[in-house]
Amino acid sequence: MIEEEGRGEKEKPKADTEKVAERKLAWKIPDYPSFFVKHYKKLLFIPLLLLVISIAILVFKYQATGEVIKRDISLTGGTIISVYTDKELNLPELESKLSSKFGETVVRKLSEIGTGRQVGITIETQSEEFAAIKEELSKELSIEIDEDNSTIEITGAALGRAFSSQLIKAIVIAFLFMSLAIIILFRVFVPAFAVIFAAFADILATFATLSLFDVRISTAGIAAFLMLIGYSVDTDILLTTRVLKRREKEFKESFKDAMHTGLTMTFASMAAFFVAYFFVISPILKEIFLILTIGLVFDIINTWIFNSAILKIYLDKKQK
Repeated sequence: MIEEEGRGEKEKPKADTEKVAERKLAWKIPDYPSFFVKHYKKLLFIPLLLLVISIAILVFKYQATGEVIKRDISLTGGTIISVYTDKELNLPELESKLSSKFGETVVRKLSEIGTGRQVGITIETQSEEFAAIKEELSKELSIEIDEDNSTIEITGAALGRAFSSQLIKAIVIAFLFMSLAIIILFRVFVPAFAVIFAAFADILATFATLSLFDVRISTAGIAAFLMLIGYSVDTDILLTTRVLKRREKEFKESFKDAMHTGLTMTFASMAAFFVAYFFVISPILKEIFLILTIGLVFDIINTWIFNSAILKIYLDKKQK
């Protein structure tokens, strides 16, 4: 008896230590599901405010520049000249000189994969005076530009506008088909609307961010937006399915399970895109990874605040 009492007394400090450790851990890692359930109506204003800001940015850009976002040659028409040379150049200075003569011009370095060594440069300008551009480049680079050391791509303004128009239509059609699939899947207006609206908000906010920082988009950027539709809807479907289908669990538990799985998927994708952005050399791939990374950041907000709050409100009213 004496030994058992002594053991009980010795075990008490250990139990107290574990409780203190649990409290410290709970303090370090906030319980977001509990916080969300208590304040979901207030949190709902965050994604709505972001949506209003995004619309305001696009409206302001259109009023100031006549277009909501900058487009590259593939969507506006113009000339792209690639010159293969390992000569070290002052690219900003060359870009400034060409812009003063041929309008807005972008000069990029072409690098060798793996080593990063310069193997050439590309010049993109909306001017279609390729002969004059070649002559000016020959003077600046001190080399004779011919078919052996250069390539020229010319896109007419009408063709560029046609590409732009067709790609925008592709995004709209893809979004409409996605919306139809969501409506058929859930067959209830409110959950379906929440998923569709969250995906729309992701695309709009990403578009506004690119517009704010004057990022030029190309045909590759439009393709990235098509991919973003799929990424955005993926986590929303996961959340909505877990919450609506698992009736035996409380909202908080279903929400927590869905959030654990969804955020794991999202952060894994973001990490891959973020690393790839800094290691790849191709500007086309960089553009795709940048758009997808920005889109997934907004997807976290719109899925785990907006969509979740709408579902919580819907289920509360349904129970009443």
